[in-house]
Amino acid sequence: MAGSLAEHEVLDYPVPQHMLAWQLYGPGLENLGENGQPVSIPVPVPAQDEILVRIDAVGLCFSDVKLIRAGSDHPRILGRDLKADPTIPGHEVSVTVVKVGGKRASDFHAGQRYIVQADVFYEGDNPAFGYAIPGGFAQYVLIDKRMLDGDEGCYLLPVEQDLGYAEAALIEPWACVEAAYVITDRGGTKPQGKLLLVIWSGADRRRALSEIEELLRGDARPSSLYLSDENPERRQQLLETVSAAGAEVRTLPHPTELVTNAEAQLGQATRFDDIVLICPPSCEAVDTFLSLLDKDGIANIVGDALRGEITVDVGAVHYQGVRVVGSDEDTLLEQYTANVRADLKAGGAAWFVGAGGPMGQMHVQRAVASKNAPRIIAATDVDDTRLRYLQSRFEQSAQEKGISFHALNPRNFDEQSAFERKLLELTASEGFDDVVLMAPVVAAIEQAARFVASDGILNVFAGVAIGTKARVNVDLVFGSSKIVGSSGSRIRDLERTLKFTEQGLIFPNESVAAIGGMRALRDGIEAVQNGVFSGKVVIYPHVVNLPLTPLDELRETMPSVASRLADRGLWTREAERALLERELAK
Repeated sequence: MAGSLAEHEVLDYPVPQHMLAWQLYGPGLENLGENGQPVSIPVPVPAQDEILVRIDAVGLCFSDVKLIRAGSDHPRILGRDLKADPTIPGHEVSVTVVKVGGKRASDFHAGQRYIVQADVFYEGDNPAFGYAIPGGFAQYVLIDKRMLDGDEGCYLLPVEQDLGYAEAALIEPWACVEAAYVITDRGGTKPQGKLLLVIWSGADRRRALSEIEELLRGDARPSSLYLSDENPERRQQLLETVSAAGAEVRTLPHPTELVTNAEAQLGQATRFDDIVLICPPSCEAVDTFLSLLDKDGIANIVGDALRGEITVDVGAVHYQGVRVVGSDEDTLLEQYTANVRADLKAGGAAWFVGAGGPMGQMHVQRAVASKNAPRIIAATDVDDTRLRYLQSRFEQSAQEKGISFHALNPRNFDEQSAFERKLLELTASEGFDDVVLMAPVVAAIEQAARFVASDGILNVFAGVAIGTKARVNVDLVFGSSKIVGSSGSRIRDLERTLKFTEQGLIFPNESVAAIGGMRALRDGIEAVQNGVFSGKVVIYPHVVNLPLTPLDELRETMPSVASRLADRGLWTREAERALLERELAK
């Protein structure tokens, strides 16, 4: 270990033979490390096509909590025998190269600094960093060919030398926030995909039928069509069109019979890229088919007489990119592109649900700082302390930009209806153009859906489990509004977010709420699990014994570090340097 910050920065010290790591041996915090402490394990030696990196800082994420809770039941390490083959969590990291295998010498050298794209794809597999690939809850980690020669290239991005360690590590969660505002969907049916088409009797003489024939003849035609139609003559006509196009076709029973037992008729393993429902008789009929969407699948509903609520798997929206679109008119194909907006509506009204937590604060910070900011921001949370902190950080800046900023706790209203009247009052009963959900609660999602404006976006950012169903009014999708969601980020999102950080357009350091050394990591995870801090917890693995310390306590415990904080006690590169100078010299 280096004896000074200068030695640490230039690697003027021998890499040790052993290191501290928080290995995960099973589900639960009791299986993170041993007896509540990190374990000492050998520092790995890189093979010819590997590199060894030092973990300079690691941000703690609620996704880490989910992994620790689930152990080998977590989807990313499903079935792994953690007792025999433990993993090391931690995916929000900044790193420095310390050793380079011979075959990598032309691309890497000691002293280079990087951030890591955690969502790794290698030969079609997805062995994420901090999950299947050991991550940042350690002092050093090997980077192998899965990350260096991935399907999207190298999953390490170089950073400028003057970028702070915490600042760099928190670019990863910021990339997840940025990814939520660049969601793009295909503009039509999936070419060569699998299409389920169900047509009820009310579809006679509709324009949608001619659009179906146009679709079946066009470049985006499916490779296979499953067809159920109440009208035998029309069914025969469609079959002839499909056959002429060379697509495989399977005729299904009458729609009424199909609705009663769709999975039995289709087979439980049958999933569709597109499901087109023309004139379904009820929302219950629609619900029968929505569960049959495949990953990235789209359900398109046409039906002017349809009223009531449909059931949407909001977990599949978040994790699998499924979508539901629709029209109460005669149109079909144009609904795929009826609302192509992804970012917040400039000059619109935005509501952030669960805004007081670390990720919620990032969303609000981004909205306030945006060149195309909304005119109204409602930030709600059930924790008054978090809301006060959020107000102290963003309300003045918002007002200086002419944004009407409202921090609201629904529990402070006498009844729910009073809270909802306040939401309507803020938007003159027009609803919100953007509703972004950080609260993984079905009731909150269902409530939020009622306040989405026409052409608005309900963004399910919270990681609700696949299979989590929410009831939403069918008018939500008929009004050219949409429900979207995203999980994690891709390398392009990390590249864009790094660029924004280096240009001074976003400020990851402002998200830091508490810091600690390696032995404090378990305390940090507990704090994240219990929602103790409004911002992020950052651990410095090579500062071993620093206890978990909220930034607002630094004036008492480390005044030399506190003196380098920014206005409102925000973390800075200078404060980080003061901390490392103080702690590494011990």
